[in-house]
Amino acid sequence: MDKTKTRQTYIPELDGLRAMAIILVLFRHILLFVFLINGNKPIMPVWGYDVFTLLLNGWVGVDLFFVLSGYLISSQFFKGKQTSIPKYALRRILRIFPAYYFVLIVCTLGLFPYFKVLAGENIWQSFIYHLIFMHDYTGSDINSVFWSLAVEEKFYIVVPFIVWFLIFFRKRVGELGVFAIVLALIVLGIYLRINTVPYEGRSLGLEQFLHTYRFPFHCCIEPFMFGILVSFLRYQSKLKEKLSLYAPKIFYAGLFFGLAYFSSHTMLKRIDGFDVTFQPTLIAFIMFLVVLGTVMGGGPKILKSSFLNFVSRLSYSLYLVHWPVYPSALILASRIMGGDNSSLLFIVVFASLALALSFSVAIALFFCVERPFLRIKDRI
Repeated sequence: MDKTKTRQTYIPELDGLRAMAIILVLFRHILLFVFLINGNKPIMPVWGYDVFTLLLNGWVGVDLFFVLSGYLISSQFFKGKQTSIPKYALRRILRIFPAYYFVLIVCTLGLFPYFKVLAGENIWQSFIYHLIFMHDYTGSDINSVFWSLAVEEKFYIVVPFIVWFLIFFRKRVGELGVFAIVLALIVLGIYLRINTVPYEGRSLGLEQFLHTYRFPFHCCIEPFMFGILVSFLRYQSKLKEKLSLYAPKIFYAGLFFGLAYFSSHTMLKRIDGFDVTFQPTLIAFIMFLVVLGTVMGGGPKILKSSFLNFVSRLSYSLYLVHWPVYPSALILASRIMGGDNSSLLFIVVFASLALALSFSVAIALFFCVERPFLRIKDRI
């Protein structure tokens, strides 16, 4: 097999980034469960929130997913490989719908032990909203993590038009014109987020922030646009060769800047104007640097490890099932620890059970539901 050709069509390091994204989300939610069961109090007097800052900020893994999606989906059109919209739509449906609908039905029917759906009496109305991927606006109250799937689906609809628009203008205004358009769309994302419900200058509660400024599709434009920009730079830009020379520096700049920022404080602990306006764009830019550096050949070899490749293959199934599985792990851990939920040992026991159960259920979902449809998708 031609290694050059393989490298042009598949970048194994991106699997490593996808694995890191789901790992961040998994540990974020593990700690979230621990803090919630302890009334949002420090786990131990000498520990507090700050020891777990990086993992508590693991929700940024979703932003990494969005940048990766922006790159991977738009690449099909920038390369000219994807010209049939029906085939494109069918491939997206086969990739997303089967596993998502399966877990949605299982959650709705209450078949995950100890997992409670928040929709209450409106569960079937909420189920309909989830079926048509409108729950990023109506409320992701069947499985909280499903909101990002509604955002992704809307992006899949608009991305062909955005890419064709950029290609059309590149022929007339050049690369600088394309950069200006992308920048304008990023600024539009900021504008839409802060003007849908104008921020009044007071501290927001987490739930209010999430449902107003985090979950809706129009609040998530920046990471997708940065992902599209990565794709443009790789397939349509004259800057590709220069960027390749600096790829490792770009990657590590994003990595170290991200680690420094995400470890500096617990984001969303106290939500102010910066969290609403510019922090989402800053996070998207950090992920942009990491993905751009990787795509241009600057990703470290560890991203190609067999472990990260394994986690990457399960990442979608893991994302779908981990939230409704965690309550069972929490109950088991509490019983094992005799009700002592505030020690470091409890965190270790709960985390071990949560990961073991999540991976077990995800493996079953992958082989029984997800993979059969992926094989059909790959033949299209």
